[in-house]
Amino acid sequence: MVQTTDDSNAKQLTNEPKAPDFDALGGSKSASGQAPAGTKLLWLALVVVLGGSAASSYWLFQQITQQQENLASLAGAAQTLERENQNLQQEFAQGLNQFSQAQTKSQQQFGEFVGNVEAKLAAQSQRLAQMTSNHRVQYLLSEAQFLLRQANQRLHLEKSPSNAIALFKLGDEILARAATELGNPSGLLVARKQLAQDLNTLYQLDNVDYTGLYFALEGVVEQINTLALAQPPREFANEEVEPAVIRRNPDSLWSRITVGWRNFTRQLGSYVRVRRLEEPVEPLLAPDQELRVRENLKLKLQVAQLAVMRADTDLYRRNLQLVNEWMLEYFPVSDARNDLMAQLQLLSEKTVEVQLPEVSASARALDTYISEYRQELGVAQ
Repeated sequence: MVQTTDDSNAKQLTNEPKAPDFDALGGSKSASGQAPAGTKLLWLALVVVLGGSAASSYWLFQQITQQQENLASLAGAAQTLERENQNLQQEFAQGLNQFSQAQTKSQQQFGEFVGNVEAKLAAQSQRLAQMTSNHRVQYLLSEAQFLLRQANQRLHLEKSPSNAIALFKLGDEILARAATELGNPSGLLVARKQLAQDLNTLYQLDNVDYTGLYFALEGVVEQINTLALAQPPREFANEEVEPAVIRRNPDSLWSRITVGWRNFTRQLGSYVRVRRLEEPVEPLLAPDQELRVRENLKLKLQVAQLAVMRADTDLYRRNLQLVNEWMLEYFPVSDARNDLMAQLQLLSEKTVEVQLPEVSASARALDTYISEYRQELGVAQ
Protein backbone atom coordinates (compact mmCIF):
# COMPACT_ATOMS: atom_id res chain seq x y z
CA MET A 1 0.00 0.00 0.00
CA VAL A 2 2.83 2.42 0.75
CA GLN A 3 4.53 1.56 -2.48
CA THR A 4 1.44 2.24 -4.54
CA THR A 5 1.04 5.66 -2.94
CA ASP A 6 4.69 6.52 -3.62
CA ASP A 7 4.31 5.44 -7.23
CA SER A 8 1.25 7.69 -7.62
CA ASN A 9 3.09 10.64 -6.15
CA ALA A 10 6.04 9.98 -8.42
CA LYS A 11 3.73 9.95 -11.50
CA GLN A 12 2.11 13.20 -10.45
CA LEU A 13 5.54 14.85 -9.93
CA THR A 14 6.98 13.76 -13.25
CA ASN A 15 3.72 14.36 -15.26
CA GLU A 16 4.73 11.69 -17.70
CA PRO A 17 1.95 9.71 -19.31
CA LYS A 18 2.19 6.00 -18.94
CA ALA A 19 1.03 3.59 -21.59
CA PRO A 20 -1.63 1.21 -20.54
CA ASP A 21 -0.36 -2.16 -19.49
CA PHE A 22 -2.23 -4.60 -21.63
CA ASP A 23 -0.51 -7.48 -19.97
CA ALA A 24 -1.73 -6.28 -16.66
CA LEU A 25 -5.18 -5.91 -18.18
CA GLY A 26 -4.84 -9.42 -19.54
CA GLY A 27 -3.70 -10.63 -16.15
CA SER A 28 -6.57 -8.91 -14.50
CA LYS A 29 -8.83 -10.54 -17.05
CA SER A 30 -7.70 -13.87 -15.95
CA ALA A 31 -7.94 -12.77 -12.40
CA SER A 32 -11.49 -11.49 -12.60
CA GLY A 33 -14.22 -12.41 -15.08
CA GLN A 34 -16.06 -9.03 -14.90
CA ALA A 35 -13.13 -6.79 -15.99
CA PRO A 36 -13.17 -7.81 -19.71
CA ALA A 37 -16.92 -7.17 -20.01
CA GLY A 38 -16.61 -3.64 -18.61
CA THR A 39 -13.76 -2.90 -20.95
CA LYS A 40 -15.80 -4.02 -23.95
CA LEU A 41 -18.66 -1.82 -22.91
CA LEU A 42 -16.25 1.05 -22.49
CA TRP A 43 -14.85 0.54 -25.93
CA LEU A 44 -18.33 0.14 -27.43
CA ALA A 45 -19.50 3.36 -25.79
CA LEU A 46 -16.37 5.10 -27.06
CA VAL A 47 -17.07 3.87 -30.61
CA VAL A 48 -20.72 4.95 -30.39
CA VAL A 49 -19.69 8.38 -29.12
CA LEU A 50 -17.11 8.74 -31.85
CA GLY A 51 -19.62 7.62 -34.51
CA GLY A 52 -22.27 10.00 -33.20
CA SER A 53 -19.71 12.80 -33.14
CA ALA A 54 -18.70 12.01 -36.69
CA ALA A 55 -22.33 11.89 -37.85
CA SER A 56 -23.11 15.11 -36.01
CA SER A 57 -20.06 16.75 -37.51
CA TYR A 58 -21.06 15.58 -40.99
CA TRP A 59 -24.66 16.78 -40.52
CA LEU A 60 -23.40 20.09 -39.11
CA PHE A 61 -21.04 20.41 -42.07
CA GLN A 62 -23.90 19.83 -44.49
CA GLN A 63 -26.08 22.38 -42.70
CA ILE A 64 -23.27 24.92 -42.73
CA THR A 65 -22.69 24.25 -46.42
CA GLN A 66 -26.40 24.59 -47.18
CA GLN A 67 -26.61 27.81 -45.16
CA GLN A 68 -23.62 29.14 -47.07
CA GLU A 69 -25.31 28.23 -50.35
CA ASN A 70 -28.55 29.90 -49.20
CA LEU A 71 -26.60 32.96 -48.15
CA ALA A 72 -24.87 33.01 -51.51
CA SER A 73 -28.19 32.69 -53.37
CA LEU A 74 -29.74 35.41 -51.20
CA ALA A 75 -26.76 37.63 -51.87
CA GLY A 76 -27.18 37.00 -55.62
CA ALA A 77 -30.89 37.73 -55.41
CA ALA A 78 -30.18 40.89 -53.45
CA GLN A 79 -27.71 41.98 -56.12
CA THR A 80 -30.27 41.20 -58.83
CA LEU A 81 -32.97 43.19 -57.01
CA GLU A 82 -30.54 46.03 -56.55
CA ARG A 83 -29.73 46.03 -60.25
CA GLU A 84 -33.44 45.92 -61.11
CA ASN A 85 -34.07 48.75 -58.66
CA GLN A 86 -31.35 50.77 -60.30
CA ASN A 87 -32.83 50.04 -63.73
CA LEU A 88 -36.30 51.04 -62.52
CA GLN A 89 -34.92 54.22 -61.05
CA GLN A 90 -33.22 55.00 -64.35
CA GLU A 91 -36.41 54.26 -66.30
CA PHE A 92 -38.44 56.35 -63.87
CA ALA A 93 -35.98 59.21 -64.22
CA GLN A 94 -36.16 58.93 -68.01
CA GLY A 95 -39.98 58.80 -67.94
CA LEU A 96 -40.09 61.77 -65.59
CA ASN A 97 -37.77 63.66 -67.88
CA GLN A 98 -39.90 62.80 -70.92
CA PHE A 99 -43.05 63.79 -69.03
CA SER A 100 -41.48 67.09 -68.04
CA GLN A 101 -40.48 67.74 -71.65
CA ALA A 102 -43.96 66.80 -72.91
CA GLN A 103 -45.56 68.99 -70.24
CA THR A 104 -43.34 71.88 -71.19
CA LYS A 105 -44.17 71.40 -74.86
CA SER A 106 -47.87 71.11 -74.06
CA GLN A 107 -47.75 74.30 -72.01
CA GLN A 108 -46.03 76.06 -74.88
CA GLN A 109 -48.64 74.80 -77.35
CA PHE A 110 -51.44 75.76 -74.99
CA GLY A 111 -49.93 79.19 -74.55
CA GLU A 112 -49.70 79.61 -78.32
CA PHE A 113 -53.31 78.39 -78.67
CA VAL A 114 -54.52 80.79 -76.00
CA GLY A 115 -52.60 83.60 -77.65
CA ASN A 116 -54.16 82.80 -81.04
CA VAL A 117 -57.64 82.56 -79.55
CA GLU A 118 -57.21 85.81 -77.67
CA ALA A 119 -55.91 87.45 -80.83
CA LYS A 120 -58.89 86.17 -82.82
CA LEU A 121 -61.30 87.24 -80.10
CA ALA A 122 -59.71 90.65 -79.98
CA ALA A 123 -59.95 90.93 -83.77
CA GLN A 124 -63.58 89.83 -83.75
CA SER A 125 -64.39 92.19 -80.90
CA GLN A 126 -62.75 95.03 -82.75
CA ARG A 127 -64.62 94.11 -85.92
CA LEU A 128 -67.90 93.83 -84.04
CA ALA A 129 -67.32 97.16 -82.36
CA GLN A 130 -66.55 98.71 -85.71
CA MET A 131 -69.66 97.18 -87.24
CA THR A 132 -71.73 98.31 -84.28
CA SER A 133 -70.41 101.84 -84.34
CA ASN A 134 -70.23 102.40 -88.09
CA HIS A 135 -72.59 99.92 -89.71
CA ARG A 136 -75.14 99.03 -87.08
CA VAL A 137 -78.01 99.15 -89.50
CA GLN A 138 -76.24 96.95 -92.01
CA TYR A 139 -75.54 94.44 -89.28
CA LEU A 140 -79.22 94.36 -88.28
CA LEU A 141 -80.31 93.92 -91.87
CA SER A 142 -77.81 91.11 -92.43
CA GLU A 143 -78.96 89.36 -89.26
CA ALA A 144 -82.60 89.60 -90.28
CA GLN A 145 -81.71 88.33 -93.76
CA PHE A 146 -79.96 85.31 -92.25
CA LEU A 147 -82.92 84.53 -89.96
CA LEU A 148 -85.45 84.65 -92.81
CA ARG A 149 -83.34 82.28 -94.91
CA GLN A 150 -82.94 79.91 -91.97
CA ALA A 151 -86.69 79.95 -91.37
CA ASN A 152 -87.38 78.84 -94.95
CA GLN A 153 -84.73 76.13 -94.81
CA ARG A 154 -85.88 74.72 -91.47
CA LEU A 155 -89.47 74.68 -92.64
CA HIS A 156 -88.61 72.36 -95.53
CA LEU A 157 -85.85 70.34 -93.90
CA GLU A 158 -87.27 69.84 -90.41
CA LYS A 159 -90.92 70.13 -91.54
CA SER A 160 -91.64 72.12 -88.42
CA PRO A 161 -93.72 75.29 -88.90
CA SER A 162 -93.22 76.25 -85.25
CA ASN A 163 -89.45 76.71 -85.71
CA ALA A 164 -89.99 78.75 -88.86
CA ILE A 165 -92.56 80.95 -87.06
CA ALA A 166 -90.12 81.60 -84.20
CA LEU A 167 -87.37 82.62 -86.63
CA PHE A 168 -89.75 84.85 -88.61
CA LYS A 169 -90.82 86.61 -85.40
CA LEU A 170 -87.22 87.20 -84.36
CA GLY A 171 -86.39 88.53 -87.82
CA ASP A 172 -89.38 90.88 -87.72
CA GLU A 173 -88.24 92.27 -84.35
CA ILE A 174 -84.79 93.01 -85.78
CA LEU A 175 -86.32 94.63 -88.87
CA ALA A 176 -88.46 96.78 -86.58
CA ARG A 177 -85.33 98.07 -84.83
CA ALA A 178 -83.63 98.73 -88.15
CA ALA A 179 -86.75 100.52 -89.47
CA THR A 180 -86.80 102.76 -86.36
CA GLU A 181 -83.18 103.81 -86.92
CA LEU A 182 -83.70 104.35 -90.66
CA GLY A 183 -86.98 106.23 -90.30
CA ASN A 184 -89.30 103.54 -91.72
CA PRO A 185 -88.21 103.54 -95.38
CA SER A 186 -90.74 102.26 -97.91
CA GLY A 187 -88.62 99.38 -99.15
CA LEU A 188 -88.21 97.99 -95.64
CA LEU A 189 -91.96 98.36 -94.99
CA VAL A 190 -92.65 96.27 -98.10
CA ALA A 191 -90.33 93.55 -96.77
CA ARG A 192 -92.06 93.58 -93.37
CA LYS A 193 -95.48 93.41 -95.05
CA GLN A 194 -94.43 90.33 -97.01
CA LEU A 195 -93.05 88.83 -93.79
CA ALA A 196 -96.43 89.29 -92.10
CA GLN A 197 -98.13 87.48 -94.99
CA ASP A 198 -95.68 84.56 -94.72
CA LEU A 199 -96.34 84.36 -90.98
CA ASN A 200 -100.09 84.26 -91.68
CA THR A 201 -99.55 81.35 -94.06
CA LEU A 202 -97.59 79.43 -91.44
CA TYR A 203 -100.21 80.09 -88.77
CA GLN A 204 -102.84 78.41 -90.95
CA LEU A 205 -100.87 75.19 -91.23
CA ASP A 206 -101.81 72.20 -89.13
CA ASN A 207 -99.02 71.58 -86.69
CA VAL A 208 -98.27 67.85 -86.47
CA ASP A 209 -97.18 66.60 -83.05
CA TYR A 210 -94.43 64.28 -84.22
CA THR A 211 -93.10 63.72 -80.73
CA GLY A 212 -96.53 62.83 -79.36
CA LEU A 213 -97.18 60.35 -82.19
CA TYR A 214 -93.79 58.74 -81.68
CA PHE A 215 -94.34 58.15 -77.97
CA ALA A 216 -97.91 56.97 -78.56
CA LEU A 217 -96.56 54.26 -80.86
CA GLU A 218 -93.94 53.45 -78.25
CA GLY A 219 -96.74 52.82 -75.78
CA VAL A 220 -98.41 50.45 -78.22
CA VAL A 221 -95.13 48.55 -78.60
CA GLU A 222 -94.99 48.04 -74.84
CA GLN A 223 -98.60 46.80 -74.74
CA ILE A 224 -97.91 44.10 -77.35
CA ASN A 225 -96.12 42.00 -74.72
CA THR A 226 -99.18 42.02 -72.48
CA LEU A 227 -101.60 40.63 -75.07
CA ALA A 228 -102.31 36.88 -75.02
CA LEU A 229 -102.14 34.92 -78.26
CA ALA A 230 -104.73 32.31 -79.28
CA GLN A 231 -104.50 29.22 -77.02
CA PRO A 232 -105.17 25.60 -78.11
CA PRO A 233 -108.58 24.11 -77.18
CA ARG A 234 -108.66 22.46 -73.81
CA GLU A 235 -108.83 18.66 -73.76
CA PHE A 236 -111.60 16.89 -71.95
CA ALA A 237 -110.51 15.87 -68.47
CA ASN A 238 -110.50 12.14 -67.82
CA GLU A 239 -112.16 12.35 -64.46
CA GLU A 240 -113.84 9.42 -62.78
CA VAL A 241 -117.60 9.48 -62.52
CA GLU A 242 -118.90 9.68 -59.00
CA PRO A 243 -122.70 9.83 -59.23
CA ALA A 244 -125.02 10.13 -56.28
CA VAL A 245 -125.55 6.33 -56.24
CA ILE A 246 -122.07 5.88 -54.81
CA ARG A 247 -122.64 8.50 -52.14
CA ARG A 248 -125.94 6.83 -51.18
CA ASN A 249 -124.81 3.19 -51.37
CA PRO A 250 -121.03 3.13 -51.31
CA ASP A 251 -120.94 -0.56 -50.40
CA SER A 252 -123.41 -1.69 -53.07
CA LEU A 253 -121.91 -4.09 -55.60
CA TRP A 254 -124.26 -2.99 -58.39
CA SER A 255 -123.39 0.67 -57.91
CA ARG A 256 -119.70 -0.11 -58.12
CA ILE A 257 -120.23 -2.15 -61.28
CA THR A 258 -122.25 0.71 -62.82
CA VAL A 259 -119.68 3.34 -61.98
CA GLY A 260 -116.81 1.16 -63.20
CA TRP A 261 -118.57 0.56 -66.53
CA ARG A 262 -119.24 4.29 -67.00
CA ASN A 263 -115.62 5.16 -66.22
CA PHE A 264 -114.47 2.47 -68.65
CA THR A 265 -116.67 3.75 -71.49
CA ARG A 266 -115.63 7.37 -70.82
CA GLN A 267 -111.96 6.40 -70.83
CA LEU A 268 -112.43 4.46 -74.04
CA GLY A 269 -114.29 7.37 -75.64
CA SER A 270 -111.44 9.72 -74.84
CA TYR A 271 -109.13 7.76 -77.16
CA VAL A 272 -111.32 8.09 -80.26
CA ARG A 273 -113.14 11.32 -81.15
CA VAL A 274 -115.15 12.23 -84.20
CA ARG A 275 -115.53 15.93 -85.04
CA ARG A 276 -117.16 17.62 -88.02
CA LEU A 277 -115.04 20.47 -89.39
CA GLU A 278 -116.90 22.81 -91.70
CA GLU A 279 -113.94 25.19 -92.09
CA PRO A 280 -110.24 24.58 -92.89
CA VAL A 281 -108.20 23.80 -89.78
CA GLU A 282 -105.57 26.40 -89.03
CA PRO A 283 -102.56 25.10 -87.13
CA LEU A 284 -101.79 26.71 -83.78
CA LEU A 285 -98.64 28.72 -83.27
CA ALA A 286 -95.60 27.14 -81.69
CA PRO A 287 -93.86 29.07 -78.87
CA ASP A 288 -91.05 30.26 -81.17
CA GLN A 289 -93.64 31.41 -83.74
CA GLU A 290 -95.49 33.35 -81.03
CA LEU A 291 -92.27 35.20 -80.30
CA ARG A 292 -91.86 35.93 -84.01
CA VAL A 293 -95.40 37.30 -84.23
CA ARG A 294 -94.79 39.68 -81.35
CA GLU A 295 -91.40 40.78 -82.68
CA ASN A 296 -92.83 41.34 -86.18
CA LEU A 297 -95.60 43.49 -84.70
CA LYS A 298 -93.02 45.53 -82.82
CA LEU A 299 -90.95 45.88 -85.99
CA LYS A 300 -93.97 47.18 -87.94
CA LEU A 301 -94.69 49.70 -85.17
CA GLN A 302 -91.06 50.83 -85.19
CA VAL A 303 -91.26 51.31 -88.96
CA ALA A 304 -94.35 53.43 -88.35
CA GLN A 305 -92.32 55.49 -85.87
CA LEU A 306 -89.67 55.99 -88.53
CA ALA A 307 -92.37 57.05 -90.98
CA VAL A 308 -93.53 59.64 -88.43
CA MET A 309 -90.02 61.12 -88.23
CA ARG A 310 -89.82 61.15 -92.04
CA ALA A 311 -93.34 62.59 -92.39
CA ASP A 312 -94.32 59.71 -94.71
CA THR A 313 -98.07 59.25 -94.30
CA ASP A 314 -98.38 56.30 -96.71
CA LEU A 315 -95.71 54.24 -94.96
CA TYR A 316 -97.12 55.19 -91.57
CA ARG A 317 -100.68 54.10 -92.34
CA ARG A 318 -99.63 50.96 -94.23
CA ASN A 319 -97.68 49.60 -91.27
CA LEU A 320 -100.47 50.41 -88.83
CA GLN A 321 -102.91 48.58 -91.11
CA LEU A 322 -100.65 45.50 -91.13
CA VAL A 323 -100.47 45.60 -87.33
CA ASN A 324 -104.26 45.77 -87.17
CA GLU A 325 -104.67 42.77 -89.51
CA TRP A 326 -102.17 40.66 -87.59
CA MET A 327 -103.89 41.41 -84.30
CA LEU A 328 -107.20 40.25 -85.78
CA GLU A 329 -105.58 37.07 -87.07
CA TYR A 330 -103.38 35.98 -84.19
CA PHE A 331 -104.89 37.49 -81.04
CA PRO A 332 -108.20 36.31 -79.54
CA VAL A 333 -111.04 38.68 -78.80
CA SER A 334 -110.45 40.53 -75.54
CA ASP A 335 -110.98 43.96 -74.06
CA ALA A 336 -107.24 44.65 -74.13
CA ARG A 337 -107.00 43.76 -77.81
CA ASN A 338 -110.06 45.81 -78.74
CA ASP A 339 -108.77 48.85 -76.82
CA LEU A 340 -105.38 48.55 -78.50
CA MET A 341 -106.96 48.23 -81.94
CA ALA A 342 -109.12 51.28 -81.26
CA GLN A 343 -106.01 53.19 -80.28
CA LEU A 344 -104.27 52.12 -83.48
CA GLN A 345 -107.31 53.19 -85.50
CA LEU A 346 -107.13 56.68 -83.97
CA LEU A 347 -103.41 56.87 -84.66
CA SER A 348 -103.86 55.74 -88.28
CA GLU A 349 -106.25 58.64 -88.86
CA LYS A 350 -103.48 61.10 -88.06
CA THR A 351 -101.69 62.82 -90.91
CA VAL A 352 -97.94 63.04 -90.54
CA GLU A 353 -97.29 64.81 -93.81
CA VAL A 354 -98.06 68.49 -94.25
CA GLN A 355 -98.05 70.35 -97.55
CA LEU A 356 -95.53 73.05 -96.73
CA PRO A 357 -95.89 76.39 -98.53
CA GLU A 358 -93.13 78.49 -100.03
CA VAL A 359 -92.30 81.34 -97.65
CA SER A 360 -89.22 82.77 -99.34
CA ALA A 361 -91.00 85.89 -100.66
CA SER A 362 -90.16 87.89 -97.52
CA ALA A 363 -86.47 86.93 -97.82
CA ARG A 364 -86.41 88.03 -101.49
CA ALA A 365 -88.09 91.33 -100.62
CA LEU A 366 -85.50 91.96 -97.89
CA ASP A 367 -82.67 91.08 -100.29
CA THR A 368 -84.00 93.66 -102.75
CA TYR A 369 -84.12 96.35 -100.08
CA ILE A 370 -80.60 95.56 -98.79
CA SER A 371 -79.24 95.86 -102.34
CA GLU A 372 -80.92 99.24 -102.76
CA TYR A 373 -79.71 100.42 -99.35
CA ARG A 374 -76.10 99.47 -100.10
CA GLN A 375 -76.28 101.20 -103.46
CA GLU A 376 -77.38 104.36 -101.69
CA LEU A 377 -74.46 104.08 -99.26
CA GLY A 378 -71.99 103.18 -101.99
CA VAL A 379 -71.08 99.90 -100.31
CA ALA A 380 -69.78 97.06 -102.49
CA GLN A 381 -72.17 94.16 -102.84
